[in-house]
Amino acid sequence: MEWSKDMAVGIETIDEQHRELFKRINDLLRAIKEHRCKSEIDGTINSLTTTRDSISTRKRIACRRPGIMAWRITGSTMPNI
Repeated sequence: MEWSKDMAVGIETIDEQHRELFKRINDLLRAIKEHRCKSEIDGTINSLTTTRDSISTRKRIACRRPGIMAWRITGSTMPNI
């Protein structure tokens, strides 16, 4: 799986977290394919969960800011916040 710029939401911290999420998913897939030990795979899954939770929290905070609802409704360019 590869993150690409067309997946960007326009908020650098969230885009950075999305790139990190893709990296961690790829790490998990590689660990499974290479039949690594269960503890390493479990650690990667825990890391994915933490990253997911962090992204969700930041998105909820960002969506409360002025201008975000207008962006979501119109589909225009994401405002810099």
